[in-house]
Amino acid sequence: MFRQIYKTFSGFLMGLFIGVGVALLMAPMSGAETRRRLSTNLEQAQTKMYMTLEDYQAKARQLSDISKQVLEEQKSSLKTGSLEAMNVVKTP
Repeated sequence: MFRQIYKTFSGFLMGLFIGVGVALLMAPMSGAETRRRLSTNLEQAQTKMYMTLEDYQAKARQLSDISKQVLEEQKSSLKTGSLEAMNVVKTP
């Protein structure tokens, strides 16, 4: 799961940098206008990146909570099963 997040994030950053480079090369605007647009686009990308990161963190917490719940259920089931097995062994 971490690898998938890393690949997605890496791809996003790579696309961002390529897009910025192409925009700089193809920009028909003045330097000040280009910098202003670049700044705006980078702020938007940063906001999107943080939102995506927060989504992944929320999903990770949710998976962690579910895993803990399943683990507790399995422990309880195992304990019940072992107690039943011990009672079967003890009764003649």
